[in-house]
Amino acid sequence: MRTMTRTERISELKERFLTGARLPVSRIASDYQISEKTAGRDLRQLEAMGVILEKDCTSDAAFWYVRPADRKIDVRYSISDVMALFTARRCFDFLENTSMEDALNRVYAQIETRLANTKDLDNAKKLQQKVYLIHEGPKKLKAKSRAVLDEVLTALLLERKLKVTYRNAKDVRQCLTLCPYTLTVYKRGLYLTAAMDTGSGQVRIFALERIIRADWLKKESFKYPKDWCPITYFKNALFIVPGKPQQVVLHFTPSTKRYIEIRAFHPSQKLKTLADGTVQMTLKVPVSFELVNWLLSFGPHVNVVSPQSLRQQVAGQLQAALAQYSPETGKQLNDAVANRNTRDTLTMDLFKDLEG
Repeated sequence: MRTMTRTERISELKERFLTGARLPVSRIASDYQISEKTAGRDLRQLEAMGVILEKDCTSDAAFWYVRPADRKIDVRYSISDVMALFTARRCFDFLENTSMEDALNRVYAQIETRLANTKDLDNAKKLQQKVYLIHEGPKKLKAKSRAVLDEVLTALLLERKLKVTYRNAKDVRQCLTLCPYTLTVYKRGLYLTAAMDTGSGQVRIFALERIIRADWLKKESFKYPKDWCPITYFKNALFIVPGKPQQVVLHFTPSTKRYIEIRAFHPSQKLKTLADGTVQMTLKVPVSFELVNWLLSFGPHVNVVSPQSLRQQVAGQLQAALAQYSPETGKQLNDAVANRNTRDTLTMDLFKDLEG
């Protein structure tokens, strides 16, 4: 095999690092038949060329690598690829003021500069008119979330433990060490699914905007479980809240038939049209605040048949809502409960955020 020149060797080494390689000096020396001293000079040359190298000393041999956020790859795109990327970019427009938004914008800008065909470039610039996405209100990620997200992504990709300061819904701060498994996107918000670094290894879900500070621990790796699967973890959840599933039976009014039939709300759902046109839906999901919220969104068009506990929760929410508009109903409800603060407890749980 022809011996590489130093320029060729450094070029190939750069490509390896930028595509995820983690190499000790001894491996570089062995692969290119050079001395470890020469391999060290090559690493310094790469750094002089702008390659941001990190050193991992957690094992016996030190490994060199490039953090995922610092890798650059050269890829060719068609105009169809550009449209697909633009659409995905719009799906994640809630990531304002984060490194992911910056990265998406950089990638898209670089792609546009590589479109040599004038017609393709014009089409790319018109995508804001040709592809338009309407979303519900996003979570507002403050500027500090930029640093938090960087640390979370790095810990995820390098499989390192993550030390966080987390503020829960009661405004209580907790210092936790986590083993990050999955970054989940739900209703234009980001959630980290992670195992607690404790004996139990309990898996919990953390809202990203509630993480005040995050630091990935360079010297503390963890073994990413081979059997971990977010699809399995969230399988029973209606959307994102896991738990023990119960059989739920719902009756939707005939006017909702077309709407209900064309949507798959949950893999377990089964539909049946009754004699009077009512659409019966059965599904197995946890009875949680997100299930109650979802049912309330249908207003008078859904009736909870079972379980009875869910029926009572939904009825309580509707009564509390009606009390906001009807003085007479409000008086009756106030007679049934001690005061406004007691009545508010009926709806309080519907607005709690995920935090494990």
